[in-house]
Amino acid sequence: DRISFASAVLSVACQAIKDNYIGIVMSAYMLLFAQLVWFILWSIASYGIACQFFMIDDSKNENHGDDVNAEYAELNGGQWTILFLLLLSLHWGSEVVRTLLQTTVNGVIACWWFQPRRSAVVRGALFRSVTTSFGSVCFGSFLVSIIHALRDLLSMIANKRDENGRRDRGAGAALAGCAEFLLHLVEKALKYFNKYAYCYVAGYGMGFLESASKVTTLFQEKGWTAIVNDNLVSNALTFAVLGMTAVTAVLGAFSSIFLRVPLERVGVTDPLIVLSIVGALMGFAVSIVLTNALSSGVAMVFVCMAENPDALKVSKKIEIHSIRHLRRLVFNLTHFTYSLVFINRRQCSSTSILYLCLLSSLVRESF
Repeated sequence: DRISFASAVLSVACQAIKDNYIGIVMSAYMLLFAQLVWFILWSIASYGIACQFFMIDDSKNENHGDDVNAEYAELNGGQWTILFLLLLSLHWGSEVVRTLLQTTVNGVIACWWFQPRRSAVVRGALFRSVTTSFGSVCFGSFLVSIIHALRDLLSMIANKRDENGRRDRGAGAALAGCAEFLLHLVEKALKYFNKYAYCYVAGYGMGFLESASKVTTLFQEKGWTAIVNDNLVSNALTFAVLGMTAVTAVLGAFSSIFLRVPLERVGVTDPLIVLSIVGALMGFAVSIVLTNALSSGVAMVFVCMAENPDALKVSKKIEIHSIRHLRRLVFNLTHFTYSLVFINRRQCSSTSILYLCLLSSLVRESF
């Protein structure tokens, strides 16, 4: 049933993205270009800040020799703060761009589901993402970025090395490693809730906090905790990325038969390896964009199914049997969830089930 459920949801999301494929792909690569520009600007600004606040004095380097590495390995409080702000700005900008793609796809799915006759769907969804929903996007991304930046700092402390190049194995490094792992779990939990909160942000124009509360309440009332945590879509998308990367690597290697002579003339010593790597990178770049769009689409399909599962049958001429099968699976899995709750006549709230399922999913993914 789990595999059938994941297949049904994924097929519906694929159909929605297929109907707006060109616009979604163009928006995705446009946002990727914006992310590249942001990284270049951040690198230039970070270099200037590093020269101003993290520059090592050459005169002290001559006097102390190799000991200067140990002396300047310890940053003061101001330098740690500057480093944290730099990491925060990097992750915040990247997270905002990534979330804009997610909310754009969510908006497209919502229009495809509820308003099929609406024109310029992708352009409208992208416009709403960068205007009316931009505050919610930035707020949700800011929360994730804070945790990510803290994780980076703790990872630096945990992997700190002494003047001999040996890794620090003291209590401070151990505590930093444990804290970094806990923050990793918190970050995954926050991203998990954000993924569905952005569905309401993009589809209904709600604020971020209102959307998060709406999604949590929705799944509690519908009894969808087992469905959301146990779906296999993410695993299927991961295998899709690996498969497409492998196929394009093989195609790159095959193209070396025809391009070997021209490449050797320009100085390429091993065209087979070079073209295989180039093909793999191109396949990975294309597939990761498509799978991210599909992942966002699957989340929106969950929400749309909960809000109004009959709207799609009225608005779209697609294979209705998959939707009926999806609803039947929803009913069966919901009944199974509540059977587990009351099987021993123990009173257990839906909130506790949600948290337990989420915790088990996070621990399983972490290990």
